[in-house]
Amino acid sequence: MIKLGSLCICDDCNNAMFTGVFIGALNRIYCDNCYPLWYERATFYEEDVPFENKATNRLINQVNS
Repeated sequence: MIKLGSLCICDDCNNAMFTGVFIGALNRIYCDNCYPLWYERATFYEEDVPFENKATNRLINQVNS
């Protein structure tokens, strides 16, 4: 995230983080502590896959540019 210009902030606890998990369907990122808690209550929706892929690819392209 530093490559994009700043530290990343967890969308759940609002703490700065160096590693985390991006959820493309929600366009959100969670720290390693918050992600497992989110995952426990998450529901997978097949119809979100195209949006998730688009959001994830956009982030990957930003990081790689």
